[in-house]
Amino acid sequence: MHTDAGDDFSESCRSTEHFVLVHGAGHGAWLLRLLQDSGHRVSAVDLAGAAGSLVDPNHVRSFDDYNAPLLDLMASLPAGDKVILIGHSAGGLSVVHAMHLFGDRIKQAIFIAATMLQFGYQTEQDIKDGVPDLSEHGDVYDLTFGLGADHPPTAVALRKEFQRIILYQQSPQEDSALASILLRPWPTALSTARFTGDDGGVESFIDRVRRVYIKTENDRMVQPEQQEAMIRRWPPSKVMVMDTDHSPFFSAPELLFNLILKSLARMSMAREHFVLVHGEGHGSWCWFKLRWLLESSGYQVTCIDLAGAGVDPTDPNTVRSFEQYDKPLLDLISAIPEDEKESVLASMLMRPWPVTAISTASFEGDDERLNRIKRVFIKTERDHMLNPQQQDSMIKKWPPSEVLEIDTDHSPFFSAPEQLFNLIVKSL
Repeated sequence: MHTDAGDDFSESCRSTEHFVLVHGAGHGAWLLRLLQDSGHRVSAVDLAGAAGSLVDPNHVRSFDDYNAPLLDLMASLPAGDKVILIGHSAGGLSVVHAMHLFGDRIKQAIFIAATMLQFGYQTEQDIKDGVPDLSEHGDVYDLTFGLGADHPPTAVALRKEFQRIILYQQSPQEDSALASILLRPWPTALSTARFTGDDGGVESFIDRVRRVYIKTENDRMVQPEQQEAMIRRWPPSKVMVMDTDHSPFFSAPELLFNLILKSLARMSMAREHFVLVHGEGHGSWCWFKLRWLLESSGYQVTCIDLAGAGVDPTDPNTVRSFEQYDKPLLDLISAIPEDEKESVLASMLMRPWPVTAISTASFEGDDERLNRIKRVFIKTERDHMLNPQQQDSMIKKWPPSEVLEIDTDHSPFFSAPEQLFNLIVKSL
């Protein structure tokens, strides 16, 4: 069973991210209202035997049965749709299972104080790292023997007197009280979570899914040392830290929300590729400050030298046409995969430049196709090279999607690189 909080959204909202929230042992579907209120689509799954499930946890015989509701949801996604999986606690095992089977449908996987084992419980080390060690609290579990006392237990529950001190010690009293009412025993079948795959194909396949781990520093259920061990053994793309108990969706929901959004921003950055194009007489060297700021923030950056510029060996006096001058940029663009869009920054910016060839720049093409490309113009207010009146005139003749202003000379990549960087990021 799953709860979909996005069924009433408009088509425009459906173009935002689709989050699938996967609960831990004994819990049920929990919705991050902050994600919904931000316009995202949110689905929360009740795994077999959980609070919103009609299945008796004692009847769940395997991890596949337990995780079936999540796998059914993943299988039902429309072709081409990708989701962001968020797993809490033992829900991390469910997320990893889905990564093995539906990696091409997962945009990102976020583990919150979660069991993050690449192939489940395969070894003693996996059990040491992934199974909570609550021995310091004494006998904390109630066991259910659904098949009879002479058989292994079929379900397990955390005793009520330990729930707050282990799971919710920093959470509001009313939240932990409600959670205590809703908690159910969970199937011991969770301990059978094992995922197979060869060292080549499957391992590489699941490693193509970007993973983010949110570590909870005051966790009494999955100890910080256990979380560190799992992170060290299977390093994710990003690790974030919260100074909370095991249940930050209760104890620090706004902070958790912000960390999730921050992880999405980093994911977006990883997809953006900037190509920086210099002006007359300059070369790729002029972008070194801006390039450092962009790359430090996770963006991919390529700086090119046009014919006769920078370190390009061409003598500018031998460049006879604009097509020849611009060829390094066109060669780069033509080599880009069709599914990758580039963000191209152009600056009128010292070597001698092929003035005659540049003056021959004249283009014919499809106006409608050209206008489908978003254009942003950053106007330099104190420009002595391309004066503001000229910039205004070009803006008026061919209005871009957005005009941003910077109170600098002609070379803001030198005079105000941080401000230029912020404007570029703002324009995305």
